Amino acid sequence: MADELRTPLTGNTGSSFMKACFNGTNAFLGIGLLTVPYALSSGGWLSLVLFFLIAIMTFYTGILLKRCMEADPSIRTYLDIAGRAFGTRGRIIVSIIMNSELYLVAIGLLILEGDNLHKLFPKFMVKLGTLTVDGRQSFVIITALVIFPSMLLTDLSILSYVSATGVFSCLIILGSILCVGAIDGVGFHAKGSLLNLSGIPTAVSLYIVCFAGHPVIPSIYTSMRHRYQFSKVLLFSFLLTTITYMSMAIVAYLIYALMVTPVATAIEGGLSEDYKNWRPIRLLIRITLLISTVFVAYVFPYYESLMAIVGSIFVVLGSFLIPCMCYLKIFYSYRNWSYELMGKVGIILFGTLAGVLGTYSSIAELV
Repeated sequence: MADELRTPLTGNTGSSFMKACFNGTNAFLGIGLLTVPYALSSGGWLSLVLFFLIAIMTFYTGILLKRCMEADPSIRTYLDIAGRAFGTRGRIIVSIIMNSELYLVAIGLLILEGDNLHKLFPKFMVKLGTLTVDGRQSFVIITALVIFPSMLLTDLSILSYVSATGVFSCLIILGSILCVGAIDGVGFHAKGSLLNLSGIPTAVSLYIVCFAGHPVIPSIYTSMRHRYQFSKVLLFSFLLTTITYMSMAIVAYLIYALMVTPVATAIEGGLSEDYKNWRPIRLLIRITLLISTVFVAYVFPYYESLMAIVGSIFVVLGSFLIPCMCYLKIFYSYRNWSYELMGKVGIILFGTLAGVLGTYSSIAELV
């Protein structure tokens, strides 16, 4: 198995180490970017301890997914892992969970970008005869038009260049914030409560959203030229993601295509062999997904509430519970009591508690 993982895919095909790093970082970076300050204000400064704890746990569950894929060379996707562990029924359930998460995250990115641009240009609106589209909804449509070219890309190796743009944009904005605060005399003024217990469930749900890229991990792993480097890729991605989230950058529209690609691939997998690899059909699926997410973002503008619900339900399942349960089932490691087993059980209990409390808190706040 080790020799197989060290063997390149075929010649120069597949993503390089740096391309995989960019894809991995961008899979996590930006999803819950603007929810971090809201989560911090809800839970207080001490809630950052939970943020780092969540980062560590999701990094570990990412490693578990890698181990599951190494157990069987035929495993290539997140759904294959679920199928290997729980059969066809498990595969179908995980497919629904995974694609629902990615679909809602894609909607959140459109809402996020529409809100940001509307705040920059509050008086902007579009008039088409007697029809008037307000600023926020107009920017949702404009963002979709900007995203459209990236939806035509189906190769993760090519998407890595788009991902690199997103990562570097985040770092540039981070540098700009530091310069404005430290050099231009604006300064950094810390405010807010130290701990707000009533806001902890909401804060945890939003922190969890920041690490919601686990369904994309198998796709990045299988696309790599040298898969034995994947642990380093995952470590690099999580470190850079954690640092950048703490620094408040935003490039939502640049990662949209990376989030929607697994959903489109799942739909393509259900087609017959005659249509599965037909490029016009693949493009039509991606365009349809883009239009549908634009419609939902157009009529549902509540970004924080949407992300909190996504975090407490879908991300908890996809990034905490399912990786641990699949690993325990595939390797039968639940039969031998150990500290590692206690850690997995602890992650499952934490995810379950965070999911229940976060869902209740998110729905109550939305109402």
